[in-house]
This record gives sequence, C-alpha cells and structure tokens, in this order.
Amino acid sequence: MSEILERGNNCFVCGEKNPIGLKVKVEGSGPERFIKVRLDSNYEGYEGIIHGGILVTLMDEVMAYAVSDGINWGVTASIEAKFRKKVESGKTVIVWGKLIERSGSWAKAEARITYEGDDTILAEAKALFKLVSIK
Repeated sequence: MSEILERGNNCFVCGEKNPIGLKVKVEGSGPERFIKVRLDSNYEGYEGIIHGGILVTLMDEVMAYAVSDGINWGVTASIEAKFRKKVESGKTVIVWGKLIERSGSWAKAEARITYEGDDTILAEAKALFKLVSIK
C-alpha cells in the first residue's frame, strides 16, 4: 500500500458522489466522532434487521475519522465486532467512535451503535489502524 492516500468523494460510506453509497455525514471533532443515520430495508440481511456487514462498515468509518488528524488518515489493519442486539431497519441509530490510543504510526479505537435516544448498546467494535498521510 502506498504511504500517501488521495482523498476522493466516492467512498461507499461518506462519499457524496457514490450513487449506491450511504452518503452519511461524520460529525464531531477530534478523537470523538459520530454518525446519525436511518437505514431502510435496502440494507437488511434478514427481514426487518440491518445486515451486520453494514453495521461493521459504519463502525469502521466512524473509528477511522476518530483516529485521523487531518494530516494522517486511519487505514484499518484489524477489526473485531460484537453484535449485542438486532438493529431494526427504519430506526435512527447513532454510531459512536472514539480514539483510545495513538502510538507512532498506529492507533486504536472503539465504536458502538445505539438507537437515537437510547443508551443500550446494539453493536460494538474495536479496531487497530495504520496511520498514513493523505493529500
């Protein structure tokens, strides 16, 4: 992998120009970020339940933003997810991400998903990121 990444607008999660993407906005600043999103039936794995891969993708994205500092971007080296409860389609969820540790060119982060207005954890993840330069 090149040690310099070029930013674009075609990211599946946050890219504004991706016609099949989620087009979410990552909010917050610094080491704590969040995404507020309502996922419809297009993202289901089972009837009425959001696919776990979509949930992991959202947690990965919010953690990447949390570890990034504007000069370096977090590229996922490893990720571990745990699903606590089903996430129903049509409900608004908050995907929370937080930088836990940065050491040299590596960073660790955690994420969790809750329904809006409810602190019950539906899914959570931990990840290790390689920090690379962006242009």
